[in-house]
Amino acid sequence: MVNCRASRKWRVMAMDLKGAQFTVGRPPRLVLTHACPNGTRLYADTALTDWHRFDATFANGVFRAKITLDTWIGSLGSFADQLVAMNLTLNGEAALSSIDGELDLKAVVNKLAHVIWTGELRYPGGVPEATLEFEMEDDQTSLGGLIAQVEGVVAEANSEPVPGIAGA
Repeated sequence: MVNCRASRKWRVMAMDLKGAQFTVGRPPRLVLTHACPNGTRLYADTALTDWHRFDATFANGVFRAKITLDTWIGSLGSFADQLVAMNLTLNGEAALSSIDGELDLKAVVNKLAHVIWTGELRYPGGVPEATLEFEMEDDQTSLGGLIAQVEGVVAEANSEPVPGIAGA
């Protein structure tokens, strides 16, 4: 288990750039970057148009782990909604998981109003030896910036054209 103490604010990234991302820590420890190839959604099939690719990177100064994962953009929208509720009440939790389990991220507000982040990055295919567990603590004032970042990722993903459809 990697234990990273990060009582820094979320670093707000420019939202008008392709590859929108959200980060935690300063320097960034966990970075989730929208990474659909060629600026289009992964699939033209109407049942899969909300499926997007992301790069997830965790770095602590000693090592760096990076995986690519696919997940529904709706899961990020739900994550943003949970973060908004946490920010309003300074209570509760928010969770984000990828479709195939490569990423699990959870935030819980403790009694001191600190946000405790726990998570796992797993190498695709579920190799148990290739799982990184982490924990970070942050101040609740970071939630507003994080919400804006996650909403920026969702907005970028929703603006991408669907392959094979006019305008794509």
